[in-house]
Amino acid sequence: MEDIMFTSGFNFEGYHITKYYGVFTGEAVIGTGPISELKANWSDVLGINNKAFCDKLDIVEGDAIVALKENVSRHTHANAIIGVDIDFNMFANNLISVIVNGTAVKIEKDKIKEEYSKILDCPVMDYNFSIDIRPCKARFYISDSKPTLMQLQVYSYSPKFLSAMQFDLSVNTLLGDQYKVTDMILADFKIDQEQSTKTIGVYQSERMPIELPISNFRAIESVNINVKKYKQGQEIGKPAYANTVVSFPVTALIQLKKRYGDDAVSEIFETDDTWTCACGYQNSLVLDHCSLCHRQKGETICGDPQETIEKYSLYHTILDEVQPLGSAKEILEGLKRHQGEIPDEIIEKIEKMATNEAMFGNMKRDCIQYLEQQLPH
Repeated sequence: MEDIMFTSGFNFEGYHITKYYGVFTGEAVIGTGPISELKANWSDVLGINNKAFCDKLDIVEGDAIVALKENVSRHTHANAIIGVDIDFNMFANNLISVIVNGTAVKIEKDKIKEEYSKILDCPVMDYNFSIDIRPCKARFYISDSKPTLMQLQVYSYSPKFLSAMQFDLSVNTLLGDQYKVTDMILADFKIDQEQSTKTIGVYQSERMPIELPISNFRAIESVNINVKKYKQGQEIGKPAYANTVVSFPVTALIQLKKRYGDDAVSEIFETDDTWTCACGYQNSLVLDHCSLCHRQKGETICGDPQETIEKYSLYHTILDEVQPLGSAKEILEGLKRHQGEIPDEIIEKIEKMATNEAMFGNMKRDCIQYLEQQLPH
């Protein structure tokens, strides 16, 4: 149990997740006691910090975390917990309860991380319906002393095994520059068993050295990939027409992929006679499943995708505004200027954090983490 790592984030630097076990909870309850209550009354009168109550909160929080770890150890083979959330509640008879929940996962250390100081994931900003594969993400392994490596993540809609691909690569930087490398060839593709069914799903390519006329690879924001030809099974495939460029900003596309899957390039929405799937394919309204990726139409239909793009832009503006602020109280005041534009429950959560600053100290970091997780930016 002591070996279980945990974080409020959703990954561990230098590790990758190999299995998800689901959400688990740990709970603990403690009484304040008459002496602590007496000291609390004096603290309230004098306006000073109450160490007795702080000690009680530390104890009950620690007990709840232990309970969570024990619960995870008892039911899984997980060695880490991500997305940890801690909630404090007051009950009758001056009882304090703490509920800690998180997602239990199995993680493994990235061997290559020991040699490369930075691993950068960049989304692919275009796609092509005339081929059975879709490059989704380029991963760059960056080192101060070794050549930079690149690995591609490719989604395949075909049951035939993907083994090689030739393509042109365009690298887009944060400053708006673009660098191109033509006729790259990747082979030795391996299917990701965690995200695939047999041969349909996510493939990872080999890692290959890449040279670009750019002094800092950390400035790369996204890539465009023009597939020239690829091999699936014994067949060679080629695109019949030009790529379609994703209409979303980079950050919005990343969120789409988190919600719908690695091949997602669109919100799911309806017109008068068709519905567009997350993979971007237009289907007849009579179909319950996408003809390309076989996703179910379900209940995730949204309105005009342009409205979604504008909403993403608004949320990023809000995040940019609150990042420089110094406390949860200041962030709350900033969010109130956008009341009506963002859900009320988000403002209520930040208001609670601002109130808790008197007891727990500055909670700016908690506010920013919560906003980054909750806002569909």
